[in-house]
Amino acid sequence: MKAWREGRSRWALAALLGCFVLCADAPSADAAGTGTITGIAKHASTPVEKVEVEVFDATTEKFVSSATTSATGEYMVTVAPGSYKVGFFPASGSKLVSQYYDKQFSLPTADVVPVVEGKATENIGAELGEGGKISGTVTDIHGNPLPGIEVTASSEASGVVSATTEAAGKYTLAGLAQGSYTVSFYPAVELNFVPQYYNGASSFLDATPVLIKEEKTAEVNTELQVGGEISGRVTDAVLKTRRPGRHGRRRTVTRRVTEVLATGSFSLAPGRGRSS
Repeated sequence: MKAWREGRSRWALAALLGCFVLCADAPSADAAGTGTITGIAKHASTPVEKVEVEVFDATTEKFVSSATTSATGEYMVTVAPGSYKVGFFPASGSKLVSQYYDKQFSLPTADVVPVVEGKATENIGAELGEGGKISGTVTDIHGNPLPGIEVTASSEASGVVSATTEAAGKYTLAGLAQGSYTVSFYPAVELNFVPQYYNGASSFLDATPVLIKEEKTAEVNTELQVGGEISGRVTDAVLKTRRPGRHGRRRTVTRRVTEVLATGSFSLAPGRGRSS
């Protein structure tokens, strides 16, 4: 009886160890049915860390996943098998230009990266270059520098880059990819100046485009006009007007404000009239 128990114990122990080995060798459920994209982000052959690497579906161009490069410039993203596009976005404030694989500056033109189940798609990296710049000074019509002006440069391919003028009215927009940009100037709310586009335009469509070439600086200066003002005093929601009545007598007509629109206009409902 004792020998039978010892044999059963040894059998149970062997079964337990066998299960442990099989479980350890089996791939995890999270890794099943996936592949990886790997690569290195560099600038002048030097690894660049803290680059946001974003993966998009090649067909829908919707965001799928992301990773951040390490101190060695390396990254790895795990995704399901399929076709993807990969973008490289340097940290905010960097002088380097964002790009898509392989050396493209817009998502639609990016190369397609295939991913196979259980495999690593390697060497999907980027050689990031320094972009062009737009810099200048914002003043009033008398040449006085204007701090606190938000300056933005927008392009269809690169999106929007912005900066704020400092005490001397100067600003710099860096890390710009090659292309045509629309530059706008927006004063802070407390500053009574009129927003405008370069060069003195009042609308986006009338703006003069600024052409940026790789690693070149375009100088864009502007003068902002002082804005007009509308002022008044609101007392209550009842308005009184005087108009001629019968027999030449004048009467006061009281109307109540029934609606105030976002445009500042309002409608008046007729009130009671009183001759005087």
